[in-house]
Amino acid sequence: MRLCFGTFVKTLYHCRIKKVSQPELVAAVVECVDPISRYVTDSDTQNGKSTANHLIFCDYEFVFSDGASESSFPSEIVIENTKSGVLPLIREDMYAKMLLALLDIIRKDVTIDSEHKEDFKKFFGVSKGDLLQKTSFNLPTFLGEMLLYTTCCNIGNMAGKPFVKEITIKHIENIEKNSWGESKYISKTQTVEFILTEERRLKEEIDALSELRLSVMDSSENRTGLEWLGINQFELFPSMCKPVELRDPKTRKEISAKFLQYIKIINKFMTALASGNDLDRNEQLKYPILPSEELKVLRQQLNNLYNEICSLAMFPNLFVSDKSDIED
Repeated sequence: MRLCFGTFVKTLYHCRIKKVSQPELVAAVVECVDPISRYVTDSDTQNGKSTANHLIFCDYEFVFSDGASESSFPSEIVIENTKSGVLPLIREDMYAKMLLALLDIIRKDVTIDSEHKEDFKKFFGVSKGDLLQKTSFNLPTFLGEMLLYTTCCNIGNMAGKPFVKEITIKHIENIEKNSWGESKYISKTQTVEFILTEERRLKEEIDALSELRLSVMDSSENRTGLEWLGINQFELFPSMCKPVELRDPKTRKEISAKFLQYIKIINKFMTALASGNDLDRNEQLKYPILPSEELKVLRQQLNNLYNEICSLAMFPNLFVSDKSDIED
């Protein structure tokens, strides 16, 4: 994937108010950074396509009008223009989806760090990694910064041609579906905030497994989660902590084997999570809004094992499995 003018505006186009045409959207975006650009008024067509269509599908390079340059349009003005000229053309219920789709393009664009690292930091104010760790985004600022990055840097618009067709409304909706956060739009500040939910969900699963694990331990002295107090939680909280009775040796053995698999996968998950964090600054690990493919696969494996263990505990006679489908 490449972050360029075409992939940027194609994403906006799928999130626009329906009455807004493709040329109107392109003109509104371009006008924020180059008011006298021919793209604002040009309605010429070539091969049945408008200039706007060619730009969105990365057939043309983006070219400023004569005399225009980055210095002609300070970021504060571009951001204000975006706030008044572009954001009103986007459906409010698509704000979070649009934002996630644009962040996904950034996440997948490997050239940002290899070729445009300084330019990216210049316009966005932070590195690619730091931007992807944020959970709060002011929409006019983010869109304005992205417009400046895709037009003022040496970012070839035609470099996005192999990727721009991937950006469809279905693609955008799937990104939100696979994200690890819930969004909230604050209209007063025009800010989208994400509440990370996957950390909480994983902890709830592990807490449940921790309770269940006590039922397959052989040592009675370890059948408590309150060892540090020297008491048994099942005695102290009889109505809240009821151990699952697993008398069948085969079921206990099966569950124990799956717990070992879970331990292996959770360690792989931790390694993958750490690889996406900047550990040099001694910060705590952060769950991303948009997980990598590796993280998604590992998280799904953990969830599958959780469901299998719970099914074995509740319905031991209905769950038969001689081998795991999880690879080491």
